Amino acid sequence: MPSNPTGVDKALSLEGIYYSAPIPRSAAVLAVLGTVFDRIHFPHVYLPTGGFDQAELDKEIARLQGLEGPRRDGELVGILTFLKYAKVLEGFCVFTPAIERLKREPDVPNETLEELYFAIHGPAWLEAHVCQQLQQEHSGWR
Repeated sequence: MPSNPTGVDKALSLEGIYYSAPIPRSAAVLAVLGTVFDRIHFPHVYLPTGGFDQAELDKEIARLQGLEGPRRDGELVGILTFLKYAKVLEGFCVFTPAIERLKREPDVPNETLEELYFAIHGPAWLEAHVCQQLQQEHSGWR
């Protein structure tokens, strides 16, 4: 998007919310997202863009990759590796540590977040209400 977007630029921009993982699963996934969307939001994810030693980070990644035996840190290694590119991707990849912060950002429509949450999780309050009603109705059955 241009540095001074007009109303048409804003209307034609397309943003996405990435929920399947804390970071894109590969460079290919990020490339595909980049061809479709102008900006991708990663809710509940915080990635610093500075204030750390890149050489030390590289050493830690190598140390983790060198560990033997069964491990479950593949996602951690992926996140640490992706951290190298967080500064470059700033503006395209928007990492927001909490849903409340994402809802406060003027560029993200709250309706989209709520519809996506509903599509993934369903109406949890309705499910709880129906279960409660069924328990009350059938509590006398034995």
